[in-house]
Amino acid sequence: MTNSNENCYQLGEIIIDCNALTLSRGEQSIKLPVKVFEFLKLFLTEPHHTVTRERAIEVIWQGNEGVAKRGYINAMWQIRKAFNDLGCDSDELFKTLPKVGYVLQQMPISLGQQAQIQNEQQQAHFSLSKRKALAILATSITLSLAIVWVFFEELKSLTQKKVVVPQTQQSTISKLTNFQGVEEQPTISHDGKYLAFYWKQEGKKGQIYIKDLENPDASLRLLSVATNEASPAWSNNDQSIAYMRIDDAGHCQVRVYEIVTAQDKFIDDNCFYAPFRRSLTWSNDDTALLYAKTVDGLTAIYSHNIESGQDTQLTFPQSGELDSSPELSNTGERLAFVREKARSAHLYIRSLADNTEKLLQESLSITGLAFGLDSNTLYASVTENGQYVTRVFDIDNATSFPIARIETPSNINVNPVTGDLVYAKHLSNELVVQRKFDSKEELSRVISSSRNLYGRYTAFHQGILFISNRDDSWDIWFKNNSGSTNLTKHLNYMWGIPSISPGGDRFVVTAKLPNTDQFRLFIANFSKDGFQPLAIPNDIEPEYPSWSRDGQSVFFTAKDQDITAGFRFDLTTNTLTKVFDQSAHYIIEGGDGNLYFSKPQQKGVWRYNPRSQAVDKVITQLAKQDFASFFWQDNGLYYVSRDEQHDYIRHYSVDGDVLIDKYLGTSIRRFFGIAPATDDSFMITLSGINDADIYQISAQPLNQATH
Repeated sequence: MTNSNENCYQLGEIIIDCNALTLSRGEQSIKLPVKVFEFLKLFLTEPHHTVTRERAIEVIWQGNEGVAKRGYINAMWQIRKAFNDLGCDSDELFKTLPKVGYVLQQMPISLGQQAQIQNEQQQAHFSLSKRKALAILATSITLSLAIVWVFFEELKSLTQKKVVVPQTQQSTISKLTNFQGVEEQPTISHDGKYLAFYWKQEGKKGQIYIKDLENPDASLRLLSVATNEASPAWSNNDQSIAYMRIDDAGHCQVRVYEIVTAQDKFIDDNCFYAPFRRSLTWSNDDTALLYAKTVDGLTAIYSHNIESGQDTQLTFPQSGELDSSPELSNTGERLAFVREKARSAHLYIRSLADNTEKLLQESLSITGLAFGLDSNTLYASVTENGQYVTRVFDIDNATSFPIARIETPSNINVNPVTGDLVYAKHLSNELVVQRKFDSKEELSRVISSSRNLYGRYTAFHQGILFISNRDDSWDIWFKNNSGSTNLTKHLNYMWGIPSISPGGDRFVVTAKLPNTDQFRLFIANFSKDGFQPLAIPNDIEPEYPSWSRDGQSVFFTAKDQDITAGFRFDLTTNTLTKVFDQSAHYIIEGGDGNLYFSKPQQKGVWRYNPRSQAVDKVITQLAKQDFASFFWQDNGLYYVSRDEQHDYIRHYSVDGDVLIDKYLGTSIRRFFGIAPATDDSFMITLSGINDADIYQISAQPLNQATH
């Protein structure tokens, strides 16, 4: 008879089963993919429990460097995540050895060997005295009867408790794509036979492909071979696919590809493309396309008649607001869309019959929308407590309930035939790195199986301030040589991105308190109780703060009548001043006495001279979504630029524009990707993994809601 523990190990409270490829703790169990488990097993069997990169590539990937380059990082990420999901701190178990590999810092116990030793000990004890053994047996029987009695008493008590169980059926998940790279923005044809999706392979431009769902062995069909193309949308008759084409300069076109004739035609330009989201849809009669478009500085949803070329504006955002992600109900009477304000997103339903709007949900982020098979059901991927959750909404009754927890999804789509949800699931985590300018040497890092973003260095405290969802909500953390501390765990606030003072002893951050409508600006020290609101008038809602170079004032932007203007708050006198009437998104003060700022929904960086009040554009390559990825140092501006293949860090000064460093495309996190650190180093937030596959999950109808 084979011992069930023969191929099992124990690591703290975790049982590792090499037969079932599972990690278990109590009643929880997680099964790992074969390659990932083989990688984990190396930690159990290798000398000193150390796994080098070369050893892993040799054993797991048979020396295939090309495949292993991504698989090695991906496998370690999945192992860390599995241990964290079981309630263990993977950072305490696995230590990164820079430029070497990883080491398991806790000794694993082979349960097979342990059982064999225990068996031998039991036999030895039994042979000493039959009488002693009988006494032990009698005691064991007594204990067993007691345990049985306790078990049934506990079982009886459990059956008397009211257990609330969601009345939804078990969801079935199937994988529709499994290619190398990022597959996302899925859309199913109305006959349910074909999947169109965006595929970005490493080193290549993103393109649209069509997969035959009824014939898995059929080859993929490439829509075209032009520049970056995204956001496919099937026409209702399945004869055409509308999509967006984005050139290297970021200019967007709406185009339509005819499936039968393979003809491709231009429809419109000046459209707004949001990565990872569905950006356009068809009218129900296929005569018009609905998409976000920027006109006079405001991004709204328009309906564009294909035949006449006439635009009809459907939504009407105010200054500081941006409308995107249109979804039209199957009756054509309801339009769902996302309205972004400051650091929050709002899900709206607009009745096209009477032009009324209803707010369904406010969240930190909304990444996907899709109507169900009827016009009253809407699915949305939203963030809740630092995690992504897919909710189904009953629009008429303004209620919702969660149906699935999908990590880092992009836009979602509903299979028109089955009603199932189709979505792209990203393998994603980020790491914060402090790196030298000249040698590119890594001085410190923040990494875990959770998401860690936007590190800010403080020389005063010799550490890094960053935001993370390690505790299942987005909080502000601080890490130094003593470890990591959650500074905001006791506060149920929605946080912005902190900015550290020039002296490094304080920071400012925006926060939205529970049951309030506005973000307020707080100043804090590095203790958990050191958050104090600044005396800013209630009619001003601050965004994206930064410090003056003398540490006496804080700059921020806020809505002011028809524009988002720049303000300066003096910390010594508690006075607020508008610094200029220019529309601004993010402002910093340069060492030359000028102010440098980005503008909402515009590429580039502008310079404002307070003495002459002159404004000129000094950088053209900063992307719209990198609006805060620049800082002043070395008599100029360090900033991020991008093309399809690479991300760049550059330095602008009166002496010219110089390339500093280069990374693979989409490696640098957007928005606040870089920040100053010391005189010879900087902070950068990098994406650790860049992979996504498309899945399908059975969705539940509204009549099964328990909300």
